[in-house]
Amino acid sequence: MIRIYLLLFLLIFLGGVVWYFFFSSHRLGTQNASPVSSTFPLSQTHFKNSTVIPKSDFKIVKILPEDTTYEYLPIQQVDLVFAEPPRTPDLKYTVSPQVPTQVIGKKGQPNTLTISTTETWKEGITTITITGIRDYTFPKPYVYKLKTAFPKNPDLKE
Repeated sequence: MIRIYLLLFLLIFLGGVVWYFFFSSHRLGTQNASPVSSTFPLSQTHFKNSTVIPKSDFKIVKILPEDTTYEYLPIQQVDLVFAEPPRTPDLKYTVSPQVPTQVIGKKGQPNTLTISTTETWKEGITTITITGIRDYTFPKPYVYKLKTAFPKNPDLKE
């Protein structure tokens, strides 16, 4: 009977941890943000009739999550907020350690592109280096470090 209560406690605890990391607004850097449901894949046709933005406006003004001292879940998305809408999904960047990633746009937020992993980030520190967008190279690369970890399983003893 004690094992059932311990298992139930563990499930509730882990559910609370997952809930906290996914829906805590200070972790995502914005109010009422949803990490997955507000994104949509970008394609070249999305930008077909866009005007050209001067290269000087191709700058990143914010990278979220901003607080890099926290450990985030290995599925955390990284938002890049540009001074002007980037109008292209062709972001030039590297990820170390290397994992499969994709760049997506945020619906209703034209100045934002999101880098997300299609699997999970490796536990520890992942370094994302953003060097440019389409045919433009930033004067200085943007380097972002994301610390990730899976929730720890408490050691249960009877």
